[in-house]
Amino acid sequence: IGAENHMPDVMKEKVRKISEPFLNKQIGMEVLIKGLIISAATLGAYWYGLKYGGAGVAQTMAFATFCLGKLFHGFDSRSQMPLIKQGIFTNMWLWVAVLVGMALLHIVLYVPIFHQLFEITPLTYQELGVIYSMSLIPLILIEIMKTYKASSKK
Repeated sequence: IGAENHMPDVMKEKVRKISEPFLNKQIGMEVLIKGLIISAATLGAYWYGLKYGGAGVAQTMAFATFCLGKLFHGFDSRSQMPLIKQGIFTNMWLWVAVLVGMALLHIVLYVPIFHQLFEITPLTYQELGVIYSMSLIPLILIEIMKTYKASSKK
């Protein structure tokens, strides 16, 4: 995120009062909502794993969903502007970081020596599909919220 391009309209934004805290009520509420969305997706993956695979699968799915969800959260944390307007591929370093994070997660999930170290259970491709789906839901929901917020400002 630190390698993000400058925002062309940043100088047109209203200046924050010096007495106003950086983490005001609006930003605090946004952080809370985003955290609840990611938590709900993680719990959804846990529930799926518990129902169809048992406790070990549920814990592994929750771990992987949370990891991927936080990696994908980097995309919607770039700006208050919707990702579509920013440009999805404008920060290649973010893509590198996310891809490296995904590779490391897959190493943990599929290299047997890490199973005992991280106390995880091997997953099927179907379970991995559920993990990716649940991890993308927060990104989609947050982007919808940002799009709605941007359109209501006009």
